[in-house]
Amino acid sequence: HIGPHKTGTTAIQGILTTAREQMAEHGVLYPGTSWSDADEARAVLNRPAGWLYDSAPLPDQSRWRDLVESVHAAPGRVVLSSEFFALADAEQRARVVEDLGADRLHILVAARNPGSIVLSTWQQVLRDGKTGRLEEFLRRGFERDRPGHATSGFWSWADAANQVEDWAPLVGVDRLRVVVIDESDRTLLPT
Repeated sequence: HIGPHKTGTTAIQGILTTAREQMAEHGVLYPGTSWSDADEARAVLNRPAGWLYDSAPLPDQSRWRDLVESVHAAPGRVVLSSEFFALADAEQRARVVEDLGADRLHILVAARNPGSIVLSTWQQVLRDGKTGRLEEFLRRGFERDRPGHATSGFWSWADAANQVEDWAPLVGVDRLRVVVIDESDRTLLPT
């Protein structure tokens, strides 16, 4: 489950965390003891935790290696979830697929109205103590010169079509699912 950010990932991770023991009884591993696989994803991507490049320490690469080992040791299904996977560039995506094994890998992408993602992102920025007018925030961070496949910034990770174009060649379209979030039905994504 690669997210991306602001597409219900926290809700899904909460459900997975709560159901960890029940899933194990059915042969499904949600590895570790933490809420999500964010630190492991950040380690393989060499990426800070914040929305902007911050000074938080990067997780040690051993976090990713340990996760990969637990995936390969598990005889049944394994569920991983981190919205940071949606931020991976081409080289990082290739490494994730190679390390985890393309033959076992299925990708789940959540698609949400980009306008809703933008407003949720702005609210997050405000909560993080950064202020600014919405219009300036929109112009600075989200305006595009022209439509098309973005390789960096908001549109590279928030556009579900970009995620599909980026991941499908690595795992195949038959191993990639997109769940479209219905803003009026909050039960759709967990269901």
